[in-house]
Amino acid sequence: MNLNSTFLNNLAGEGVLDIVNNFRKEWREEDRYNEKQKLLQKRLDEQARSRNNAMVNKYLDKLPEGVDINKVGPRYRDPVTQWGMQQKSAYTKAAACVANAPAGSEQQMRCREKLNSIVSSFENLNAKLENFKGYKSDYLETIAEGNLSRANSEDKMGILSQIYTDGMDIAISENGDLSFYNDSGYINFDDLPDYNVKANNAATSILEMNEALYKSGIAFSPSQENLYRLKLQKLMNQRNIVQSLASDDFIIPGGLGLPNDLLLNDQRVDELRDVVINSYLDMFKQTAAAGAQLKQTRNQAPRSRGTASERKYNAMMNNLLQGWNGLLQGDATLINQYLVGTDQIIAGQGEAEGLYELWQGNNVQYLDPTNPSDLATLFNAQNIPQNLWPDFNQLGNTQQNTTARDADYYLDQVTLDK
Repeated sequence: MNLNSTFLNNLAGEGVLDIVNNFRKEWREEDRYNEKQKLLQKRLDEQARSRNNAMVNKYLDKLPEGVDINKVGPRYRDPVTQWGMQQKSAYTKAAACVANAPAGSEQQMRCREKLNSIVSSFENLNAKLENFKGYKSDYLETIAEGNLSRANSEDKMGILSQIYTDGMDIAISENGDLSFYNDSGYINFDDLPDYNVKANNAATSILEMNEALYKSGIAFSPSQENLYRLKLQKLMNQRNIVQSLASDDFIIPGGLGLPNDLLLNDQRVDELRDVVINSYLDMFKQTAAAGAQLKQTRNQAPRSRGTASERKYNAMMNNLLQGWNGLLQGDATLINQYLVGTDQIIAGQGEAEGLYELWQGNNVQYLDPTNPSDLATLFNAQNIPQNLWPDFNQLGNTQQNTTARDADYYLDQVTLDK
């Protein structure tokens, strides 16, 4: 049989092109579904995080002025008191047994063992309660200061938030061990999970490296890459540091956006470390390239053409473009130094995450640092004459939705002879 066009066009009752298009449509729908699932999971995590933080904040708000939060909460005082009374009664009976039993007898030995056991139970409970006070104080302080890392499972945080806000009941064993319980189950005090705090020191070191690379004005070389890889490996010598640098928004809002299975899976620790190190190395490369481009631009001979007003506005654009570099790196500090009046740019939240908000009084406009045309929005807001702007449409067409160009690229498009 010859596979002519008629046969192919009637394959399965559809044209071949229709079949291919249907497959592509299914792939696109699957991609959209997966993306929606990621967004849904992100919202659920944020909601759980908000609930846990609200639980802690509500607990702190209820504390009267001057009350020491390290003390055992009212909910736990009665169980502790009742346990103490029972143990004291048992101690009295054991002491009487020691006094009345024949000296050196087996009965007297058993009663002495009981006495020692009761004393040990008091010491054990006292140590457990002291530790509980310390853990509780540290946890509440960590949340109050905003230092709790996003690199914690919400289930774990839910348990800790309930326990450290006196939201669960307490049980004390005969030997003084603590456990907490509610309708969902119980957990022993010694089995309470640890939690991650933000790796602020490590993040500061990375930001300092990034700034030094930018100021050096030298592109990233292979030898530098090896050197900085070693620095990052030394810096990320603990799993909790790696997790924090991956998930907390020190530089990029929302962190690196890694899936929870990679972030929390005990079997993928080395893989996570490699991914995070490579991500920050990529950032260093981009930063070094931006610094080198800026240095080259500054070293070019200054243009003498143009009026004083044009030179003034071109200087403003130059400053704003340098600030735009900062937005690409997730930092609005520099650009805010160059905005006129009380204008301010802040990172977007919620649905606007990944964008930046330009506030002028009570008015807000959204900026996407990866979109060249949004520079026009910024220049217009800063009252820079349009005849001095670069051609944003042309710049946008050259990008074709690829990786965002560094803002220094646009400096070459700004001329005084328009």
